Amino acid sequence: MSINKQMNIVIEVETDIGVLHVHSTPITLENFERHYLIMSKTWAALYGEGLGAISGPRVSYLMLKDIATSRKMWDGQDGVKNTLVAEIIRLSNVALPDANGGWRRISLDRAHEEKMLGATEMSELLGALVFFTLASAIQRGKELLITLAGMNGVWGTRAASWSFTEYVDSLQTSTEAANTGEMAETTPLSSVPH
Repeated sequence: MSINKQMNIVIEVETDIGVLHVHSTPITLENFERHYLIMSKTWAALYGEGLGAISGPRVSYLMLKDIATSRKMWDGQDGVKNTLVAEIIRLSNVALPDANGGWRRISLDRAHEEKMLGATEMSELLGALVFFTLASAIQRGKELLITLAGMNGVWGTRAASWSFTEYVDSLQTSTEAANTGEMAETTPLSSVPH
């Protein structure tokens, strides 16, 4: 596994209906180039305030919103909310347990619309997803590896090269009723080449 645009994140969220697995991929290069200044200012503000991997994932969405709002770039059709944040949400999918012991696959937006995620859970997710997006767009190599390892350790997230489908398939393998004892192989973050 290499640290590149294919690095994804998985966040497990405890809810009333069980554990939801939120899988998200980085934004496109086009969207980064469109919002590089706001993203860079947000990243710099997080670290300038001492909000790294420990508290950064909780407040990144709020910091992004504050900075974009102060520059009058948050709202409107071309605003950060309707372009960058919308893409982060669009690139996030949810696997949730179904009645047959398998996994239902839906978009993050739909999970929120169907009230599977409350306002607090969605706020926490957006913070973590914005933090991941900023880190993966701005950092490379060893820096990104260290940031994601810190986020994984504090927030219980997982960096993964798997696509959403591959990730959900690994859940099915490891949760079958007649489990063979074999699980899909993962690469520990500490062994990722840098």
